[in-house]
Amino acid sequence: MKAYTAQEIPLDVVYEDANLLLINKRHGISVTEDAWSGATLTDMVARTVRRRGGAASPQTVHRLHT
Repeated sequence: MKAYTAQEIPLDVVYEDANLLLINKRHGISVTEDAWSGATLTDMVARTVRRRGGAASPQTVHRLHT
């Protein structure tokens, strides 16, 4: 089993309120865990929310277009 080290990658937060965190995901960051990556967007969002004192249970919505 491969051990991963958490990566500190800044999130590009577009919008945030008490219930929603809208992120502009950079190319190359996996949303969920896969065999090729250690850091995932889901993990980074959960870590960010916990640091701000919230309970983290991120749910993803893909490709919001305006």
